Amino acid sequence: MAQINVRVDDVTKKNVEAVCSALGLSMSTAIIMYLKQISREKRLPLTLSVDSFYSEENMAELRRRISKLESGKAPLVLHDIVEAYNE
Repeated sequence: MAQINVRVDDVTKKNVEAVCSALGLSMSTAIIMYLKQISREKRLPLTLSVDSFYSEENMAELRRRISKLESGKAPLVLHDIVEAYNE
């Protein structure tokens, strides 16, 4: 039997332990299940994606809007959700 040591921040560890506990599993059991699934399926059983917010198209649009605000060509409008949050 092999042993694996993994370092993770305290908040992530606490959150994962809570999820595992709610599922009736120890974190060790959950990790073993994850590793067995990788071994069985020959892939990482998760979906990786890039946040579209950071796409070049969106960043160009954000730069354009910021430029308009800074030059005074566009008004800065406070929305209800922002006002409610600041109260």
